[in-house]
Amino acid sequence: MIIKGTHIKKYFPIRKGVFLQTAGYVKALEQVNFELNENETLGIVGESGCGKTTLGRVITLIYSPTEGMLEYNTPENRQIVIGKKMNKHQTKLYRRDVQMIFQDPFSSLDPRMTVGDILREPLDVHQLYPNPKEKEEYIQYLLERVGLYPEYSARYPHEFSGGQRQRISIARAIALKPRAIVCDEPTSALDVSVQSQIINLLQELKDQENMAYFFISHDLDLIHHVSDRVMVMYLGSVMEEGEADEVFTHASHPYTRVLMKSIPHWDPKQRKLGNIHLEGEPPSPINPPRGCPFNTRCPDVMDICKREMPTLHKIGVNHSVACWLYNNKG
Repeated sequence: MIIKGTHIKKYFPIRKGVFLQTAGYVKALEQVNFELNENETLGIVGESGCGKTTLGRVITLIYSPTEGMLEYNTPENRQIVIGKKMNKHQTKLYRRDVQMIFQDPFSSLDPRMTVGDILREPLDVHQLYPNPKEKEEYIQYLLERVGLYPEYSARYPHEFSGGQRQRISIARAIALKPRAIVCDEPTSALDVSVQSQIINLLQELKDQENMAYFFISHDLDLIHHVSDRVMVMYLGSVMEEGEADEVFTHASHPYTRVLMKSIPHWDPKQRKLGNIHLEGEPPSPINPPRGCPFNTRCPDVMDICKREMPTLHKIGVNHSVACWLYNNKG
């Protein structure tokens, strides 16, 4: 195990009035549990607003969790509890070992810095390659590693296409040789052909550099292709979790089944979109429903669903569901 999250919550305060008093909270994450193992890809899927990106930013310490605990196992198998009591050395170690690839490569790259400066910055912060010659050689290696020419180091981000900018983002993410990378919809803004190139590059880096990924996406086909395990989220909560093939073959939670039916087939005659029967809109994270967050739209809702939130319940060796349809049977 590399990273483990237990009962992770993230609330964002809503400020109102002249004195910016707290008038409520956006409950982005509610009691999320996860675990990422060595050389594994954990796919995180769900519709927009379900908390995928927030979870990724909590994992990378861009956001601090409101409640819950993050645990990190170092390469020496020392356990570090991520929180306010971390010392500067532990924080720096964690930030070096857990990197992120953002969804929009243009806004995540400083337009005033050359590509060389962008790749040089993390090396300087973490004091790697103090020898200037070795550092420049490593920067050239990084560019070649992601399929770019070494001479591109003197150019600025606006001089590149979207796919090339995402390759620069990947080069920056792997520069510190991390153990885990949070990929936040890294291909959503790219053409289909370029998406394939980026996915192949990420798969290649994973195999050769022995890295693990949190792969965040709303593209179910892509999640199925790249993931070893899948976590399905809805309104800040985990609805279903398990091995990718198991979840896609035997989707058990009513929400997961709706997601699977929404995948359009390339052949118009075989598309299943007309069979979806899901009414209403997702509830507001400011005022989520009591009990199961999906109970306002669930076709199989029961009285207990409106009163109590189900916990993840094992229905197989590597398959868990948070649904009273299964908890009642246990």
